[in-house]
Amino acid sequence: LQNSYLFQVEFENRAAALERSSNGNGTAEDGSSLDHDEQEERRQTAKRKMLGNIKFIGELGKLEILSESILHRCIRVSF
Repeated sequence: LQNSYLFQVEFENRAAALERSSNGNGTAEDGSSLDHDEQEERRQTAKRKMLGNIKFIGELGKLEILSESILHRCIRVSF
């Protein structure tokens, strides 16, 4: 149970960081505009991180480290 909680906290922290880094409005953290290439690069980075998180969660499920209910919750939060 303790491990499940720690993984949940880590997942939520990663999700929050992903949201901050890919704010989707075409601006950098300092408020300046991003060109098309920079926006595309950030989108690709966010996608790669999201897929990595999904694979990580899946592996935890296969190893039965995370319960099925937590796996479903992580999936709902991700999408």
